[in-house]
Amino acid sequence: SVLGQELVNNTEIIKFGVKYYFTVILRSSHCRSKQISPIHIFIETAIENNILIALFIVELFTYDHIIKEFLMTIPLITFETVVTGLLNTAVRKIYEIEEPSIARYFADIDKQDTSNRWLLNRLGKDWTIGVSKSLPQNSDSDEGEEEEEE
Repeated sequence: SVLGQELVNNTEIIKFGVKYYFTVILRSSHCRSKQISPIHIFIETAIENNILIALFIVELFTYDHIIKEFLMTIPLITFETVVTGLLNTAVRKIYEIEEPSIARYFADIDKQDTSNRWLLNRLGKDWTIGVSKSLPQNSDSDEGEEEEEE
């Protein structure tokens, strides 16, 4: 891509019920010293009318601890495809969304799909920081495993 993003193979995906915690090693020309930077992506998902609603809380360790967050909706196809798509989109969005744009991005999504409103309303600084600083307890829940084929 334009930013020279490159995912290294040892991406970890840990499932916590319907919460997902990604550790991504990203090598990017966007980094000042071209070093490999770890990115922690916290994802909480919900399935509503065969649409997977994902809340991303992205912590990017490049310069400072910068927490970026955004919502996206995608059709629910298969679990594996969804997770791969979420990860790729999250990495792309890290570099597309700057702090002042986050509110506009939320507003645009909210206009497209009002089913996001319940999740948008949950976004608060305390909740975001809480999720970012500590992982949820491991859960054996199988929610999110349903497969939908078109």
